[in-house]
Amino acid sequence: MHPVLGDGLKARMDKDVKNAFSGRIEALDSLRGIAALVVVFSHCYLTWPEELRWQLNWIRYTPLRLFINGHASVIIFFVLSGYVLALPFLRGKQPDYPHYLIKRICRIYIPFFVSIFLAALLYQIGFGHTGEGTSQWLQGIWPAAPPDFLTFMGHLLMVGTEKTMSLNTVMWSLVYEMRISIIFPLLMLLCRSTKKAVIAGIILYVVATGLLLVSGQTDHWLVRTDSFLITWVITARFIPFFMAGILISKHAREIHGYMRKLSAPKRYALLLIPLLMFPIPHSHYADVLYGVGAVVLVILAVEAAQIRKLLEAKALVWLGHISYSLYLLHLPILILLFRELLGILPYGAVVLVVLAASLTASALMNRFVEMPAMALGRKLAKR
Repeated sequence: MHPVLGDGLKARMDKDVKNAFSGRIEALDSLRGIAALVVVFSHCYLTWPEELRWQLNWIRYTPLRLFINGHASVIIFFVLSGYVLALPFLRGKQPDYPHYLIKRICRIYIPFFVSIFLAALLYQIGFGHTGEGTSQWLQGIWPAAPPDFLTFMGHLLMVGTEKTMSLNTVMWSLVYEMRISIIFPLLMLLCRSTKKAVIAGIILYVVATGLLLVSGQTDHWLVRTDSFLITWVITARFIPFFMAGILISKHAREIHGYMRKLSAPKRYALLLIPLLMFPIPHSHYADVLYGVGAVVLVILAVEAAQIRKLLEAKALVWLGHISYSLYLLHLPILILLFRELLGILPYGAVVLVVLAASLTASALMNRFVEMPAMALGRKLAKR
């Protein structure tokens, strides 16, 4: 009996399920790319002056908010990571722990390491330019004084406190991604029993959220905590989303069978769930709804033929391939360009320049950093 799947899931799968377990799933790459682009849009939105935000209420208070909900996108990243990382284990081809860890560190950490140095370079170029005419968020996002050596090392060591993420605040999610990746094989063991995994996930989320509230972490606690201990509580709070991805992978055959029984209108009506969940404003409790929406999106990307076909468009697949670099690089680029160009160019033109520069830099980063880092991981793991 397979230690994770059991005899039932080792039974012969039909073609669609086999495809879901064999190699890269381009529709999921595209989903990750779209989520990364939403993060970029959310930061562009935050550059608009706070006193003029009412002019964007047609986005902020309508279903269009899902296009600027960067936090919901991060929850999608976590669910996708759980799903994709689980696949080798569920195929019975799981590597031993050192091999797994080497490949994972090379995949996440090397591009991250490079991005921090690039962020520091852009910070030095833009140092002293406050970005008048933009939002207080943009004017205050970079530190007023260059980080000292220990603070910079805190960035590279992924300490996770506010001070040690000041050069590129999007790194907060990578801190938790890296930590949870390290213990991921343990999560696979926990998910051998779906019932126990669900109960454990609920308890972990509730307890961690309660601890954050009791400790006073009620406002922007995701990136604005000075407590190293609190960063570990936050880490625990995000573990259930990785577990949700694992359970989708584990029950792929049952999900496939259920989806095939649904009529096409009912199947595509499920898309309403994420469309209704993601516009909800962020809060401690909204993450649960984002998680539900993310799970449904992943299932539809694999099981709904028309949605999968749409996501397999070449442009979206390309966006998915550069999504990690896009997530890493866009914020320092955005800060610098808005501070330098706004006033010279209109707001919309600056947004277009930011998008073009971010996509170009991300494509280069993917080609010359990400891909060699993954190749290095494979090479080291073979040794």
